[in-house]
Amino acid sequence: MRLLFSLLLSVFAAKLSLAQTTRATDSLLKKLSVAKADTNRVLLLLAIADEYEVTDLEKARLFIDEAMQLSRDLHYPSGIMKAYRHYAYVYSYQSKFDSSMYVNRRVLEIALQQKDSFSIGAAYFNIGVAHRFKQDLDSALQYTLEAARMLEGKDYGKIEGVLNDGLQSLYMSMAQYDKAVQFGEKAVAIARRFQNDEDLATSLNNLGLSYVELNRTNDARKIYREGLEVARKIGFQQVEAMLLNNLSDILLRNGRFDEAGSNALKVLEINKKLADSGTLMNANTILANYYLSKEEYDKAEQLANLVLAFSDQQSFDDGKINAYNLLARIAFAKKEFAKGIQYQFLEHKATEAVFNESVKQREAGWRVRYETEKKDAHIQLQQARLFRKDTWNYIL
Repeated sequence: MRLLFSLLLSVFAAKLSLAQTTRATDSLLKKLSVAKADTNRVLLLLAIADEYEVTDLEKARLFIDEAMQLSRDLHYPSGIMKAYRHYAYVYSYQSKFDSSMYVNRRVLEIALQQKDSFSIGAAYFNIGVAHRFKQDLDSALQYTLEAARMLEGKDYGKIEGVLNDGLQSLYMSMAQYDKAVQFGEKAVAIARRFQNDEDLATSLNNLGLSYVELNRTNDARKIYREGLEVARKIGFQQVEAMLLNNLSDILLRNGRFDEAGSNALKVLEINKKLADSGTLMNANTILANYYLSKEEYDKAEQLANLVLAFSDQQSFDDGKINAYNLLARIAFAKKEFAKGIQYQFLEHKATEAVFNESVKQREAGWRVRYETEKKDAHIQLQQARLFRKDTWNYIL
């Protein structure tokens, strides 16, 4: 499984180089040491969390926790909403999409109460991202397009880039790769124009995935390497790990197993700080393919089973399908043909289950829309009858 990542919508400042980030964090921590327990302290805590979100998610989480508690003590709804948005960012990077969706719905509730159109649009976008990762593409499209309707052309600057990147990722999930590339290239261009390295690294990663689907692997390899340079410059290890995994996917296709295996080991080292199940599964899948190429079947099988266990635990259908495919290939390589055929059958059943769930979700969505439209039509009919009755009474 290749993790398709889309940056959550926010209005945080563009990320600096790693050295600059360290200096900025030190300055913010110094201010925090003398800050009073008021709303300014909440904003300061979230600004520090923003810096750590690139380099250390767990440390970022500690500052978000404090900001959330202080916001509740102060009865500060805007602080609570902003803290929830930071939680969503962290959960998304850790592939905890149910948690991400939950906190984004809390953001939406507060934003609606405050009539904050930007935060409403941001929440719609983020909920759409979570639906996409959960393969509910109808809901993903609905929320993402509603976010675009609310936020496009409103002078939010770099937000336009994030919107285009989100649409790129969404259309790729829907296998509309040409359209995905159009939005992806716009996202990259906007990130360059605003010199936003965080958005640039993310957009390059996602655009590369669409290029691969169109068999433009040379273009994908080129922008993956650029993305790695940018991610390393700002210490953005989450995206660095994803880029290494996606680059390794191309290396495996070209039979460059040693390089792919080396990249996977780097990702596993990076992931010790990230605790991202999706990235971990990808790296172990790549490493299992490396061991398979070296005929080290026991190591390959052990890693493939680990990927399968993670997939079950996190409900990652793509990971489960890939794990069964890998286990089948390992079994055939070991001449365990009956076992290989059984894994192929399980792969088929897992793929079928994903398709059936998608159909079920679409059917449920259509049913809700049908009932809503029927109810609206009934109300309109009643209103029309009342209008005719009032008109007739007036004439009389």
